Amino acid sequence: MTNKSRYFLIGASLLLLAGVGVGMVAYYRANQVAGIPPGLPDELRYVPATAELVAYADIHTVMNSELRRELERAAAIHSKGKGDIHDVAGIDLEKQVNHIVAYLDAQPASGAAQSGEPNREVPRGLLIVQGTFEQPKVEEFIREHGGTLEDYHGKQLSIHRPSEDEKQRHGPNGEVAVGFLQPNLIALGNADLVRHAIDLSTAATATANVTSSADLMTLVRAAAGETAWVVGRFDAVSRRMGLPSAVRQQVPPLRLVSAKAHINGGVRAVISAETADQAAADQFRDVVRGFVAIVRMQAGAKPELQNALKSLELGGTGSTVQLSFAMTPETFRALVPQREHGDSR
Repeated sequence: MTNKSRYFLIGASLLLLAGVGVGMVAYYRANQVAGIPPGLPDELRYVPATAELVAYADIHTVMNSELRRELERAAAIHSKGKGDIHDVAGIDLEKQVNHIVAYLDAQPASGAAQSGEPNREVPRGLLIVQGTFEQPKVEEFIREHGGTLEDYHGKQLSIHRPSEDEKQRHGPNGEVAVGFLQPNLIALGNADLVRHAIDLSTAATATANVTSSADLMTLVRAAAGETAWVVGRFDAVSRRMGLPSAVRQQVPPLRLVSAKAHINGGVRAVISAETADQAAADQFRDVVRGFVAIVRMQAGAKPELQNALKSLELGGTGSTVQLSFAMTPETFRALVPQREHGDSR
């Protein structure tokens, strides 16, 4: 090797190391500004601190999993049905979406009481989709379905405004919007929340996003790396689900709930609950044991269900209660028999 070649190689190596170093510093600083811990979805920067429920799903992994193929075989989905399911707002869920982050806001939509169900709140939610998209195609789809374009701080929003009938059922502020936060990132949901996500994208600190909520972030960190997870405050979850008061009275005081699942050939899942104290946790374990015992009694004549119940494990320490289970593809096929193509049930 000549001296000239040696100097060139050394110089190129130094430039490469400098470039990698600058890139790592830039990445670190960007994530520090956003307050997103390593290993967690960057889209959490768009989730406000007021979120009651936060969820994540690795759509790419799910769509390419054996479980998804089992679900389609069980439902006997034809090619036309696949197109209906996968193509949403001009987006192919199977080919274009990598993962999603979603949340429900603490504040219900205005006019919720007009829905005729005064005890039920109309939730405000946002879906943040990461993938590879064709913005003109998505916006054209929205326009074709009655949407209008609006500029908000330099971002184009496609907005669907509610009809008079929708206003009567869901209140006057039921606008739904689709906005590109970045070329590879779409926000879909309540129009005010889409605008708020744009505001959060320019925030200089993380105090306004969900990373400032220590209790929720503890659960999010515990779920990092799983295929799908959801965390939230129990009061919000029970209210959104509309649990009857008689059911809620049987459940000891719970603060937080979470569920996480690893999906590939089958499913391995863990459901956790954080109670007010250890006494409440012990009481809740007794409730869960009773429920599991009832299910096992009813499954006595179903060997395939017995196999699934064998994986149930109740655990947790202190004020935390955990219930885990696993389901193999074979168990799933036994529990959900494949439909014939002509069976519409």
